[in-house]
Amino acid sequence: MAEVEEFDQAYAEAALGDAMAQAVYDRRTELGWTKVELARRAGMNERVIRRLEDGDRPVTTPTLLRLGRALGGHFIVELRSDDPVVTFKPTARRATRSTRRASVSAPTRGASSLLAGLPRTLRRETSGGQTVHQLKADA
Repeated sequence: MAEVEEFDQAYAEAALGDAMAQAVYDRRTELGWTKVELARRAGMNERVIRRLEDGDRPVTTPTLLRLGRALGGHFIVELRSDDPVVTFKPTARRATRSTRRASVSAPTRGASSLLAGLPRTLRRETSGGQTVHQLKADA
C-alpha cells in the first residue's frame, strides 16, 4: 500500500511540474520570445529555462515568481487530485525587462515544496464531486 501512495505522490508531482512547464512555454511562445530572451529578461541562465521546459528540472516557488514577473503576469495553480492545472494571467502592464528578487523563503527541492511560504489566496470549490484547490500567487 505504501508503494502505491509513493507512486501516486510521484505521479502528482510530475503532473504538476509538467503543467507548470507547459504554462511557461505557452506564455513564452505567445510573446514570441526564445528561451534565451526569457532567460535574459528573468535574469536566469538559458539552461535553466531549457531544463524547466523539458521537464528535467522541478519548478521552485522563487523561479515561478521570477518567471511570472518577467513574462508580465502571474501563474494560477489549481491543485486537483488527479490533474493539476497551471494557467498564466497577464497583468495590465507589459512584460518586464528585469525582475526583482522574490522575498519568499521556500525550500527549493521538489514540486511538493513549491507552495510553501507563498503569499496567496486559496479557494476551494467542489466541481462534479471533485474538490479543486485554486492558488493565486502574486509577486
